[in-house]
Amino acid sequence: MLKKTFFILIMSIFAVSAFAQHGTFTVTSNSNQKFWLFIDDVLQNEYSTHSIRIQGLQLISYRVRVEMDNADNNCVGQVIQISHLPHQNNYLVSRDRHNNYLFGRTNTPANPFFVQTVILPNYAYLSAYQQYLYPGFNSSVNYGQSQHKGSTYKGYQSGRGGGQGQGHGHGTPPQPVCMPQHDFNKAFTVIQGERFEDSKLKTAKQIASNNFLCVAQIVQICRLFSFEQTKLDFAKFAYQYCVDKNNYFQLNEVFTHTSSKDELRKYIERR
Repeated sequence: MLKKTFFILIMSIFAVSAFAQHGTFTVTSNSNQKFWLFIDDVLQNEYSTHSIRIQGLQLISYRVRVEMDNADNNCVGQVIQISHLPHQNNYLVSRDRHNNYLFGRTNTPANPFFVQTVILPNYAYLSAYQQYLYPGFNSSVNYGQSQHKGSTYKGYQSGRGGGQGQGHGHGTPPQPVCMPQHDFNKAFTVIQGERFEDSKLKTAKQIASNNFLCVAQIVQICRLFSFEQTKLDFAKFAYQYCVDKNNYFQLNEVFTHTSSKDELRKYIERR
């Protein structure tokens, strides 16, 4: 009986410890200004909202960005340290007397409109630009400061709504710069699982034709092919679905022969 009690006690301690390693993060706008929330540069809410709570966060620091759904495309950002005390993870978007947006901790409890589990990037992948694959960090937001007013990352300016949408949240969600990392990981695994080269190519083309792709993602897919010609075939096909075509020269690194690099270059010049 004593051993059983001791075992239950130990398991309870482990359970409490495991639970304590995660926290929540809540952002609310006191002016009812709707926004999109990014954590480590991954969009968390499909529709703009005035209040959201993210759960499943570790007790570490995250880069947080809030992009307003307004005509000025205001943006604020801050590095947030998640606390095991929920009330210390409540943040407020407000405006000062100069009409600048501010972002900081608040003691006011919030009843968020949305509650969802955090969506995080693949931290193992860091691009040559020192940013996670999806999407690019907003260079106009100073994450080292407590608050900052800046313009939104240009990749999200198209497709913004004026807050007139219907349903849970309003406005048109910003368009992704490239395929979300968690979706790309799944797609990458599917392509990798195909046994034959032609099957890999067909699957890769199907995925590319239904998604936005970054050069870095196209490079990763090309490396799954064994033959130079297959890599070239996919590189040509994926060009039309690439969102950062100015970086397409990076595809040269997947080819062994200069003739393949030249053929891809000439193909792009004819487009």
